[in-house]
Amino acid sequence: MHKRTTVTLDQELYEELVSASVAKYGDTKHISTVLNERLKERKKDHTKLLEMAKREKTHHLTEKEIEDFRSDLSRRFEN
Repeated sequence: MHKRTTVTLDQELYEELVSASVAKYGDTKHISTVLNERLKERKKDHTKLLEMAKREKTHHLTEKEIEDFRSDLSRRFEN
């Protein structure tokens, strides 16, 4: 079920949605469709991240181990 609402967008975002609508559907009448598609994708990505964060961790590192790893990594990038 669809609901109607008014959304105030930054000019840059609006132009991006217009361009995407024209590119995908050939007109600007599908801005809502494009916006819904993008919001659904973002929600799916966000859900995946939350699931990953909630998973049981297989590695348990101490603060010292993490700091040592970061220091080693920094040295590698500098060389």
